[in-house]
Amino acid sequence: MRRLLHKLIIPGKIAGLLFLIFHLLTEKNEFKPLVIVYYLLFTALLAGLWFGGNILLSYFSKSYDDKLEEDEQNASIALMKIKAEVKRNPWQILLIPGEDGFFFLPLLYIGINPLSAFIAAALFAAAHCAYKSLNACIGTFFIAYFLCLLVLPQGIIPMVAGHLIVDISVFLCLPYMNKTKLDGSSAS
Repeated sequence: MRRLLHKLIIPGKIAGLLFLIFHLLTEKNEFKPLVIVYYLLFTALLAGLWFGGNILLSYFSKSYDDKLEEDEQNASIALMKIKAEVKRNPWQILLIPGEDGFFFLPLLYIGINPLSAFIAAALFAAAHCAYKSLNACIGTFFIAYFLCLLVLPQGIIPMVAGHLIVDISVFLCLPYMNKTKLDGSSAS
């Protein structure tokens, strides 16, 4: 299943990138820096709530703690795979906006409502199952869902810019994150 998703995501990103380019050339679009800041704040807040909830669940449930530890190991392996893939094919960073074009841009045409946001966020999260743990995909779903409802109505540009900032920040942190895992050192 993961292998199939991995093979389908690149053509989907390319199609989304073409759709995004067409949209940017044919529709009126505004660059709204403040909305990009909202994107980053919402993402940080929702990710913090997700991580906090997971920490609380692991504190109160030993079986959940074991599951989280396994998820963390899987996520670490996935991050190393992403790092290797980006090193091997750095051009794929250019396809990040294609995800927004493929999953979220159609909502601007069909209408943004809780159901359409749910479907788009679910598909977006499912596509990430190729290289993220199930727990991380659930977090991705919730973040994407609220971003669809709160940020996307302001236009696709803030979604694309915020997504690029978040993903590139993660890529830039990968060497440090892997070094920390290997050394056992911490950022304190």
